[in-house]
Amino acid sequence: MLNIRTLQILVEVARQGGFSRAAQTVHAVQPTVSKAVQAVEDRLGVRLRAGQQRRPPDCGGRNRLQARPQYSSGIRGS
Repeated sequence: MLNIRTLQILVEVARQGGFSRAAQTVHAVQPTVSKAVQAVEDRLGVRLRAGQQRRPPDCGGRNRLQARPQYSSGIRGS
């Protein structure tokens, strides 16, 4: 199960286009962001990153559009 923090990290990686900028946005260190993305990849059995660029492939962009409303409603519900 994904928690709100992990979903927030995934959305920011897609939005910011990289792990370092996403880490700054979510007030975390880059290794934390990397581990969160890796854990989701392992759990889902899919690759969310494209090569060494550490940028989401096209499927990551589509998932971001679906995740954003859920992420937003989760924050309001807290």
